Amino acid sequence: FRILDHLNTNFPTLGSLIESSKFNIKMSRGVELGKDGMVIFCDDCKRFYPLPKKEFKCQECKSIFNPNSIEKIIVDEIPNGLEPDFKPFIYSMNRYVVNELKYIDITKKGINYKDLNIYKNRIVIRQLSQDNLICASYDEDSVTSQSYYNLNINSSSIPEFNNSYILGLLILSM
Repeated sequence: FRILDHLNTNFPTLGSLIESSKFNIKMSRGVELGKDGMVIFCDDCKRFYPLPKKEFKCQECKSIFNPNSIEKIIVDEIPNGLEPDFKPFIYSMNRYVVNELKYIDITKKGINYKDLNIYKNRIVIRQLSQDNLICASYDEDSVTSQSYYNLNINSSSIPEFNNSYILGLLILSM
C-alpha cells in the first residue's frame, strides 16, 4: 500500500487528468437499462423504453403500455440470422475478470445505448456496495449496463500512461 500512498500524495487525481488538455480520457456509464434487459414498446411514440417498475405508462406521451409489447433484449444466445443486431454484453464480473457474457440487441430505437465507441478498448469498472471495493478488467468491445463505468484513455502525453497502467493501479488498490 506504500506505492498507492505515494501515488495518491504525489500525483494528480484521475478527475484532474480527465480535465487536462494533455490527456484524452473519458469516463462514462453503460446502457440505461436494467440487468434483466426487459424493454417495452410504446405504440404511440413508436419507441422502446426500459420496463417501468411502477406505473405502466409511457413517460413521454403518458399512454398506457400494452403488456404484449414487452421484450427481453439481453439474451444468452444470438438468434439465428440476427448477428449484426447484437453485441456482447458484460453480465457479471469478479475482481479482475468478466465472469459471464450475454448478448444485447442494439437496434431498439429509444434505448439509450450511448455512443458505441465508449465500449471499445477500455477498462470496465464496477463499484461494489460493500467497503468501497471495485472490480476492474480490460475489455475490447462488450457493452455494459449503467452500473459499470467505462474508462477510456484515448491519448496521453505520457506513452506509458495507458489502459494497462491504469488497470494495474486499479488492481493494486483492490
